[in-house]
Amino acid sequence: MLKKRVLVSLGICLVLLLVLPLALACKAPATTPAPAPTVTVTAPAPTVTVTAAAPITLKVLRAYPWDANDTMALREFVARVNEKAKGKLTIKDAGGTEVYPANEQFAPLKLGTVDMLWTSNAYVASPFPETLALMYQFGAGPPELRAAGVIKVLDEIGRKNNGVGVIGQLWFSNGHLWLTKPIKTLADLKTVKVRGLPMYNVLLSELEIPTVTLPFTEVMTALQNRVVDAVAWPSYDLILYGFNQYVKYRLDPPFWRAGWAPFMVNAKNYDAVPADLRKIIEDTVVEVEAWWLTKFEQITRDEMTNLKKGGLTTIKISDDEWREAMKVLWEKALPKTYKNLAPANADRILEITAKNYPPKQVYPSIE
Repeated sequence: MLKKRVLVSLGICLVLLLVLPLALACKAPATTPAPAPTVTVTAPAPTVTVTAAAPITLKVLRAYPWDANDTMALREFVARVNEKAKGKLTIKDAGGTEVYPANEQFAPLKLGTVDMLWTSNAYVASPFPETLALMYQFGAGPPELRAAGVIKVLDEIGRKNNGVGVIGQLWFSNGHLWLTKPIKTLADLKTVKVRGLPMYNVLLSELEIPTVTLPFTEVMTALQNRVVDAVAWPSYDLILYGFNQYVKYRLDPPFWRAGWAPFMVNAKNYDAVPADLRKIIEDTVVEVEAWWLTKFEQITRDEMTNLKKGGLTTIKISDDEWREAMKVLWEKALPKTYKNLAPANADRILEITAKNYPPKQVYPSIE
């Protein structure tokens, strides 16, 4: 009996051992796997290479020797711009007539072979005759030219016709007749043969003064051989070029008081220069224009001191005769010249010139 109870108990235990785990497994809630950890991958920051703007070089061509008084204002301009620009911009001398003859320098500017040109309107009278307006503003200096809109108008015309801009007029001077023999009246000049140029002949021809057009290289020989009796010339550098050996009289008052050296740029090349650097250039042009007005007077005084030591004498026509010459210039010479050479812009040039006529005073002679 006991043996039977033991066997029954063992059987029950065995059943429990087999069934209980299964029951528990069925009743236990499902276990949710733990979520995988979130991994944030950050892309590396892009590498930015900052490249400084390449320095800009503008090449300036000139019609005069680098060390001449005629280029003194250009030298001052170049030095000031290069200092202010601090390496971002450099104005570089491209040479003078040894590179291109003076009357052929407009072409490389127009083509963009050079970026800037310092010249006389005599050398660009054919492709850009409107620049004569710089010479005939009745004594107005660079500040007055800007106020009257002369520079702005010339810049617009140059860009439209030739792709060439005008940024200023840094050069200014009195212009006289320098004679080998004396005269007493304006009428006496009708017997004097003057070496002229198109820019001077605008006035001289209308006053019926005989002119002989000669290249600069032949002027000394022409004076020596009496082919001409006088030269139309600025107020200095007669000694530099040797004219003082033959001219013995300066006619006062000067017929010209102006700047006839337009400072021009290739418009496309210039406009590509960043605005801040163009501002340096344009501000410096205005500065040097003012600086030169005082400088040329001192150069003229020094020149006259030395010329008088060599025997030069000043002679004078009356103020009334001088005013009559200016009247002829305004009423006859300029309308005829502009309508012949620049018919499309003649009225516009005369309109801006009218702002400076009549001259405020007889042009002062500098001793």
